[in-house]
Amino acid sequence: MHKGKSRILRYNTACTNPITTDGEGLEDVKTFTYLGSIIDEHGGSDADVKARIGKARAAYLQLKNI
Repeated sequence: MHKGKSRILRYNTACTNPITTDGEGLEDVKTFTYLGSIIDEHGGSDADVKARIGKARAAYLQLKNI
């Protein structure tokens, strides 16, 4: 496990105990991207859907100018 690349996403938990590797705490995050999908701490997909719509809109507007 690479400490510099590892993050913690706590999903529906009240536990806030720090998770450590070799005495170093890992960073807690609210969202992260995994295989192109945005995952948040509540398990919702709103942020992922908004990001995909934004990317599709940008691509469509570029095609419109051809």
